[in-house]
Formats: sequence, structure tokens, C-alpha cells
Amino acid sequence: MQITSKVWGYYQEYLTKQGGVRKDGAFLVVMMGDIGVSGRYSYCPPSADYCTGGSINLANSMCIEEHLKCVLFARGETIVVSYKIIDK
Repeated sequence: MQITSKVWGYYQEYLTKQGGVRKDGAFLVVMMGDIGVSGRYSYCPPSADYCTGGSINLANSMCIEEHLKCVLFARGETIVVSYKIIDK
């Protein structure tokens, strides 16, 4: 997946918001053609001792509501796709 540095910045922001025991979150990349240009995410806040699942569904519902094509980039803190930042 090719992403912009803007997407990488959003991902770094998402990582700072992770918390709780499970660090249950999801980061999706908004695609424009073959390039990731933005991001949507859902996370478990640091103040939470426990979060239930559903982060991927919540982040994906944001994409659906905004009529965006989104691809899962990270689950929790784990990146699940190969990527390249194209405009460093």
C-alpha cells in the first residue's frame, strides 16, 4: 500500500491515543485510487481499564457514512499491510 506522509502522521496520532489493557483499536486508510490519502480510526482511551471489541466496525462505519473507500492498516498497534510512504 502506498500512503502519504499525512496518513503516517494520522497513524502516529492514533498510536498516542491507544490505551487500556487490550489497546483495542483500528486504523483504516482512506484510499483515492491506489494511494492512501487520509485515515479514520477508533481506539480504546488510556483512561479505560477494559474496552470491548468493535473498533474495526466503528472505524469502518465512519468510512461508510462518508462514502469513502477504506482499507485496514493497523489493528491495535500492529500494522497489518505492507506500506511505503511516497512523499517523504
